[in-house]
Amino acid sequence: MSISKKHVLTTLITSAIAITDLQAATIEQIIVTAQKRQQSAQDVPIAMSVIGGDDVKKLGITSGSDIGNQAPNVQVQRPYGDVQPIFSIRGISMTDFKATQASPIGVYMDEVFLGVPFTHGMQMFDLERIEVLRGPQGTLFGKNTTGGAVSISSRKPSQEQEGYVTAGYGNFNRLDVQGAYNTPLNDDVAVRVAVNSSKANGHFDSKIPGVSDPDSIDHWTVRTGLFWQINDSLDALLQYTHAEQDSNAPVISPGGTNIAGFTHTGSAFDSYADRVDSQTVDFDMGAMTVNWDINDKLTLTSITGIGEGDYLNKTDADGSPLEIINIDWGTSFEQVSEDIRLSGTYDRLEFIAGFYYANEEVEGNNFYNFGADRPDAFVGQNISSDLELERESYALYSHITYDLTEKLALNLGLRYSTDEHTLSNFAVRWTDAATGLPSGLAAVVFGDSTTLSLDSDSFEDKEWSGKVGLDYHLSDDTLLYASFSRGYRSGAFNTGALFQNETTNVLDPEFVDAYEIGFKTQFWDNKAQFNSAAFYYDYEDQQFINVVGLSQLLTSAKKASVAGIEAELLLLPTDNLTLNIGVGLLDTEYDDATLLVALDAFGAISRPEDLSGNELVGAPEVNFNFAADYVIPFDSGEVTLHADTVYTSEQYYSAFNDFYDPATVGADYRNIQQDSYWMTNARLTYTHFSSSIEAALWIKNVADEEVKGYAINAQTYGGHDYTQYLKPRTYGVEVTYRF
Repeated sequence: MSISKKHVLTTLITSAIAITDLQAATIEQIIVTAQKRQQSAQDVPIAMSVIGGDDVKKLGITSGSDIGNQAPNVQVQRPYGDVQPIFSIRGISMTDFKATQASPIGVYMDEVFLGVPFTHGMQMFDLERIEVLRGPQGTLFGKNTTGGAVSISSRKPSQEQEGYVTAGYGNFNRLDVQGAYNTPLNDDVAVRVAVNSSKANGHFDSKIPGVSDPDSIDHWTVRTGLFWQINDSLDALLQYTHAEQDSNAPVISPGGTNIAGFTHTGSAFDSYADRVDSQTVDFDMGAMTVNWDINDKLTLTSITGIGEGDYLNKTDADGSPLEIINIDWGTSFEQVSEDIRLSGTYDRLEFIAGFYYANEEVEGNNFYNFGADRPDAFVGQNISSDLELERESYALYSHITYDLTEKLALNLGLRYSTDEHTLSNFAVRWTDAATGLPSGLAAVVFGDSTTLSLDSDSFEDKEWSGKVGLDYHLSDDTLLYASFSRGYRSGAFNTGALFQNETTNVLDPEFVDAYEIGFKTQFWDNKAQFNSAAFYYDYEDQQFINVVGLSQLLTSAKKASVAGIEAELLLLPTDNLTLNIGVGLLDTEYDDATLLVALDAFGAISRPEDLSGNELVGAPEVNFNFAADYVIPFDSGEVTLHADTVYTSEQYYSAFNDFYDPATVGADYRNIQQDSYWMTNARLTYTHFSSSIEAALWIKNVADEEVKGYAINAQTYGGHDYTQYLKPRTYGVEVTYRF
């Protein structure tokens, strides 16, 4: 079933107009830090969706992958399952699947930038809120936010002694344990400790005897926080997070008949992989936030971040019972960052001025094994790829809001960034699987068994980004805004290169010039809230990884355009009923984009293809989300009925869209997409007030939909499509005790 843009928008507007009998309930004010200071979300001239901590649990958000269902024009791709979500906001996303590349959507945990993608998926517990900021955030968040930012805030230590424990059990033998304890140590110091652990059997059914079910869950995370009120004007918050995962890697569901003649049959949830190995994650993150109120007008803030971790994903890349190709993706990182800023308020002026520094050191160790069942010359060949990548950033930034009149304000932001990238010790070596010696095949075909050797190379980007806009308060409850903003994503090396000539193309920076108008309003005695925005983007030099043959080519689309509308409606028709409705409409197009359509396995160029007129990746024309909560009160407690659903129209996972050329090997992209679908979840919760016990039944993917979360054309080296599916229907029960 599909629905049109007009139908979705008409439904939204009709829902707002139809309210005639609103009762006493009112919408609570939500405080956010989207502009690096505390403000009501309704006063921030940014298109944003805010998910409160209680809603995170109610909506079943257990990883970063779940966020896309709750915000207009936000999609999440999953190349390796939930651990490494790739966010797409308003059609701007990362097509690269390697953890060594940086996304154009900045992800922040307690205002600390999370550089490598595998740190994004295990932070969704004991949260205060999640802020999804749509549109370039080039002033306050800086580089790599051309599409927007996802800012996650954990619950902080307080002077209240309290805690909770939640235990749950579900299908696939799922066991969840989560809890937190908060206590003051004295009048000035408080501590909070939160833990989260999940285990489950594989969510896909292995059809190969003796092989485990893929996509199991086995992870745990602990977060500790210490808050110290040093004196009346100085405080400090120290936080530390440790996370570990040792799960079965997600399954690859191959599309079509692969190079050795195997065809996947049955459900998308059936697995024929002969190798189901581990996906391991281990990282530590620390953050220290210090606030010094210099006087009643000026505050100095310092946010220091530090982290390190390792990731290894062992993938049966052909998803079949045959030994065709297996890949081990390995990444380790170290990062440090410092954001120091001065903020103040003087009469009609509010300002922030700051300095930002960050250093990331990323090491990649990838291993490709071409197995014994290949019918071509690559049988029994191994490739190892090792590299070191350093990204160092400096930035000066400022943002001011100046009240021109009592109702009209000017917003002006400017940031100057310097980004240095250094790629070193990059080597790609071919060996014979049987002997472990340098590959004779590679020596004959490519001239050497070492096909890439790079001691060191570097480049530097120096760019301006920022924003200018006007806000106008029609009333205390209604804000109109218009803005122009420029987002910047730094250039990149091709860390997926397998041949020497593929390292020569260092990409230019990516830019988005965004024009936006919007409004935010609350009405009917604060029982309804309606926020909407319309926008247009000029998009230059979008960075691509184009998988063709064995090669992972780094390239860019010169120009693209994006136009869209989005709206969110929050209604409280009665004291007991809450409705959330969101809609996003997108019109995206590559205006100037030419990519190579195919290489054969030995690197021979087939031909370029003009993709002008195609839609952007991860940019469905229509997405619609709806959630309803109904509370039934009793003398001793209450029952809450919750249901949410999301509709997503057809979207593509490749810039080639559905391109097909039967005359060119591997030029069939008809399955590298996801058709329109609905995804529905539900939850029933009983809360007993006097005993502080809460019990819930939940179900996700009610209709057991088969939905692709990611897809790559792997036809020229494996003869198949590399596809990841979302999880099948899951359900369970959980009990929470609060103390």
